[in-house]
Amino acid sequence: MLMLAAWVPIAFLDTSLWFVVLGVIMIDLAVQAVHVTNQSLIIATRPEAASRLIGGYMVFYSIGSALGAIGSTAVYARAGWIGVCFLGAGISSVALLFWVITVSRAPGQLTERCRPGRQQRFTQSLAAPPFAGARVRAMDGGRLVVRSTNETKVREQVSAQTQ
Repeated sequence: MLMLAAWVPIAFLDTSLWFVVLGVIMIDLAVQAVHVTNQSLIIATRPEAASRLIGGYMVFYSIGSALGAIGSTAVYARAGWIGVCFLGAGISSVALLFWVITVSRAPGQLTERCRPGRQQRFTQSLAAPPFAGARVRAMDGGRLVVRSTNETKVREQVSAQTQ
């Protein structure tokens, strides 16, 4: 929503440069929040492949940025600055709509995948050796993902318990 709202002050380029500065700061904050959220979700999903997945995410982010630059140049040539602002607001609206649809289709995804009491049982068993010091990272498709200094040993033992 912040990214969508940022296009309003940016559209007032003719009025004051301070509005554009405000809009750019708003967009920057929104994009940073999106990056942190997306990368956190990537790491939580597949911690062992995080660097590869984040690298792929950044490749597609760069492609999107390039397409946005090409699109905004074409729109500016036809409709001027206000056209670029409408394009940016339109893309932000589509992204917001996609997020709303995605979230509404997956409510309580974590709890639906876990049998009742399963996460609590595993969390309690992690307090005892050999899991001492391990932390629960996520429940992924009914599979418990943990972090510890001896990750391989902990994962093998968690996999054995979940089967």
